[in-house]
Amino acid sequence: MIPLFGAVLISPGSEKEGKLLHAWLKYHSLQITEVHSKNWKDHSSGILFFSKPTPELAKELLEWSIEPLLFGLFTEGERENYRKAGVSLLWQEDGSHFSEFPIFPANSSSTNWAIFSTQARFDKHIFSLLRAMGEAAYTEGVFEHLVARIKTSPIHLVLVDWDAVPSPISKSVEILKSVQKEKQVLFLGLKNFDKGNLYRDLSQGITEISPSLFNYSEILEVISNSLPITKKEKIPRSGSVNFKKLTFEFQEKKIPVRYKLEERFVENNSGDKEQKNIENIRKLFTWLYGNSFD
Repeated sequence: MIPLFGAVLISPGSEKEGKLLHAWLKYHSLQITEVHSKNWKDHSSGILFFSKPTPELAKELLEWSIEPLLFGLFTEGERENYRKAGVSLLWQEDGSHFSEFPIFPANSSSTNWAIFSTQARFDKHIFSLLRAMGEAAYTEGVFEHLVARIKTSPIHLVLVDWDAVPSPISKSVEILKSVQKEKQVLFLGLKNFDKGNLYRDLSQGITEISPSLFNYSEILEVISNSLPITKKEKIPRSGSVNFKKLTFEFQEKKIPVRYKLEERFVENNSGDKEQKNIENIRKLFTWLYGNSFD
């Protein structure tokens, strides 16, 4: 199984914990290579360990299709710079939580996603979240490409930014309605509720396609809470917490056919091994919650 990350970027002052993580990953039979910003391109295999990272380094790693993980305590300013560079993963638990540290993605799901937005950083983060949770995902920046993707691929869930579809919106709505007649597919909508002409846009039928609308600052958390998508009733996450999630109804096999947004309040429950891994994967993304990705 491929790890969630291909590089570890250790924060200043977390070198001791970084060595413990190094040992923990080697214990799981992973190859680790300690490198720096000048020589890392000379190493083509294993997980790269950096002790003096920068956002510029993180961006370069992503350009080489290497997923970086931030490890340790970073200031809010540093975190913001790494977010802008495209980093999705941050582990900031203390050293006593190594047994909880997630290394591999969740078990593979049967659902496939298509994402249509004009926010490249958001696309990167949602793609990383879905991949980590065992979901397959495709990102499309052109509406016509999204429609073609849905028609030609086994897509089950689509996240569409209604502020980015071609005008008039009513025509885009009709196109997606015709797609729904051909394919069993569910739509989640993204919408900037502070943008002008909100009522006009809503009156053109977008909620007929996507019954639930979200803004960018909340959608990552909602989707994270809702994954993985499975017919099996998931054991609630540990800890008393109030959160929003999507619940799905299924047809035969494992294809979601309807959903609704719910608020849940759950009590302590230890969960099974896979559920604990999912909870720990969620922790990697909580630092992104509440961001608009503008």
